[in-house]
Amino acid sequence: MNVSPTRILAALVCGAGLCAGVQALMPEATILMSKSEADGHKAGSDKYKRFGSSTCGGGSCHAASKPGDERPANEYKTWQDEDRHSKAFATLYEEESADMAEELEIEDASTSPRCISCHSTDVPKKLQGKKYNVEDGVSCDGCHGPAEGWFEPHTKPHKYEDMLKLGMWDTRDMWARADVCVLCHLQIEPELVDAGHPDLSFELVNHSRREPPHWFERQSWDGVRSWL
Repeated sequence: MNVSPTRILAALVCGAGLCAGVQALMPEATILMSKSEADGHKAGSDKYKRFGSSTCGGGSCHAASKPGDERPANEYKTWQDEDRHSKAFATLYEEESADMAEELEIEDASTSPRCISCHSTDVPKKLQGKKYNVEDGVSCDGCHGPAEGWFEPHTKPHKYEDMLKLGMWDTRDMWARADVCVLCHLQIEPELVDAGHPDLSFELVNHSRREPPHWFERQSWDGVRSWL
């Protein structure tokens, strides 16, 4: 993969919250993908339904109490018990959230698009599957893409690349992974910060290391070197 020096610079400074400034000075520097890459990465976003996290947690699929030998098998349980993404919606009921909502004249943070767009996997009714639940927070569909297209095929022997064609988002590729993360972890309205919301910064390496692992690493992970 050929990566321009300016693109590498953009990735390096992202942790300091300077991406916007870098992009303003050097438009070709970006941690986001090109339009063609983004279209492929988000294939199915407006076509396939979100199934909800409980769809993934049934039986022996991803809800085992401990990792298996060939695959984790406990992905759902790890997300549910340890991952802050699963608690993202619940924070909207906290007193601090209520204070911010009052400051912003938001009647209910748990129903406001300004809040649930990042504190939940928020999609229109037509894209909600039978087990979709806004209270799941940032669910499996929120990071791995809408499950309707690839859910059944991925329960059988399959190639990862084929799942991507059915709407799964490519979290193995670091550029694609960062593109998903920064949608919420690096974009926030100034008015929300003024009302008391924590300001945001994002740096993929540290965020990935802090994420409770619900995967087996299939490639080396060596910080900035991994981007080259």
